[in-house]
Amino acid sequence: DNINKVYEYLKSRYSSGIVEECINQHSEISKIYQGAVNVVRVITICKNGTCNILTANLTIGNGGKIANASLSDLVALVDVNTGELITICADLNGNSYEYHPLTATKIRGFIIPYWNEIIHMLNSAAKKVPEVGYVGWDIAITPDGPIIVEGNTTPGYKFFQLPELLSDHRGHRKIYQKYV
Repeated sequence: DNINKVYEYLKSRYSSGIVEECINQHSEISKIYQGAVNVVRVITICKNGTCNILTANLTIGNGGKIANASLSDLVALVDVNTGELITICADLNGNSYEYHPLTATKIRGFIIPYWNEIIHMLNSAAKKVPEVGYVGWDIAITPDGPIIVEGNTTPGYKFFQLPELLSDHRGHRKIYQKYV
């Protein structure tokens, strides 16, 4: 209620930092897990002035306040054409789930809200700095649409290639080879 009190509190505890607006997650995304902002990671590569969507996943919290695949939260692959979750979810420890282990929400078949808006937004954002052609975008879905949380120039590969998520247990080499 008082921005000055918040400022003094933070200043007394931290030497530096960034204060950002709170992200209110879309109610449909919260059905999967509401304890964290679950983000869509979309990998884009711009080549010859065209933005190409390589792959996407949904990173889903699993007990913590932050959804982070590196911390063994859950990942499910997204059909980049439709925004539908096309796999079960898995973590980096080799565990896989058809339903979220805490909320019992079915993963495969879930449709990410505002998918077309995400693609449109990234087609524009990916061209803003043409010198950075390869980006992993973390997108939050709010009640009013998608927002960019961050862009990562080293977005990693492992979360898109977990054996538990790949029907043929093969990675995405064919997708990446088209652009490398």
